[in-house]
Amino acid sequence: MADQDVAGVALCEQYAVADVRAALQPLCGDLRVLEQPFLLRLANVQHLATEVHGQLAAGEAATHSALALAAALLCAGAAHADAPGAYVPGVGEIMGATQMRHTKLWFAGRAENWALARYELGEIKEGLGDVIAYHPVFKGAPVAALYDHYTGQPFRDLERAISKHDSRAFVRAYDSLTAACDDCHRAADQGQIVIGRPIANPYTDQDFAPGKQ
Repeated sequence: MADQDVAGVALCEQYAVADVRAALQPLCGDLRVLEQPFLLRLANVQHLATEVHGQLAAGEAATHSALALAAALLCAGAAHADAPGAYVPGVGEIMGATQMRHTKLWFAGRAENWALARYELGEIKEGLGDVIAYHPVFKGAPVAALYDHYTGQPFRDLERAISKHDSRAFVRAYDSLTAACDDCHRAADQGQIVIGRPIANPYTDQDFAPGKQ
């Protein structure tokens, strides 16, 4: 690896550590970050890593939702705008992919392909996590709080319906999530974006019927 590449990797690690420290500081009464990173060797990859140790603060700070804590931790994977070669996807770009997953979730559930439905739901949650990580505040609105408020219960209902292979509960939970998406759009001053049930399957090259798992 060239010297400039090594320097770029080290700088990216510094950005990530700084972001994690800033994100976790309000949630932790005791936060310790080791000064020097180390080389973490895994089976197929190796990368720099820095140990971060923290203990959640007692009292009001400890009442943060799991989603808020996850949002803080996701900062470690967020690209820094001025890091070398950094690419930060826009909110619209991420949400476009999320809308695609929303469509696929519907057809997977209607086909009672529960393994695929579980996968697509996970992809939706991952996409929303990316928005939180890259754009924690959107047009003045705290994204993690919005998602937690509007989509938390619909996500739980969908997970329950999928785990029980309950088609009727799936439809109810899907419609609830869809309505929550529109409520969230309005709360973020994006009410012009209205999501509904898919009418036709645009993915004619994918078989949504359950196959061998």
